[in-house]
Amino acid sequence: MYLVEKKPVGNSGPPTEKHILVVEDDKMLSALSTTRLRKAGYHVSLVEDGVECIEFLKQDILPDLVLLDVVMPGMNGFDVLKH
Repeated sequence: MYLVEKKPVGNSGPPTEKHILVVEDDKMLSALSTTRLRKAGYHVSLVEDGVECIEFLKQDILPDLVLLDVVMPGMNGFDVLKH
């Protein structure tokens, strides 16, 4: 599991304290998503699959929004939602 968090900086839009968890196994899509969200001023955490998502959500850090990929190896997005 790897986590990326960044506080809003610069004049890239209104600062926000909102935290978004991105669940994406495709490296290119996850890099694009996190980069764009950070530029918009969001705190961003990233996990690569459904199991890591569930483990992340068991922590005391709850995101305001989860962007969940549906097609992932192991536990897909629909299974994560059921869990």
